[in-house]
Amino acid sequence: MIEKDGEHEFTLICDECGTETDEVFDSFTDVVDFKKNKENGWHSVNEDDEWEDLCPDCWNRIHNVNK
Repeated sequence: MIEKDGEHEFTLICDECGTETDEVFDSFTDVVDFKKNKENGWHSVNEDDEWEDLCPDCWNRIHNVNK
């Protein structure tokens, strides 16, 4: 999930385990761009018309990916 912490502070949080990124973002768009960069390992999944954000560890665990 993307949480708005202030007027210009956004945090990316894993919907599965609650892990947050170390980085605080200046805009919603910056968070989305971060997630789209596959090098960061985060994934957004549409489940029953609800978007879920998964950190790299949860994505790998759910999809049985070995690191």
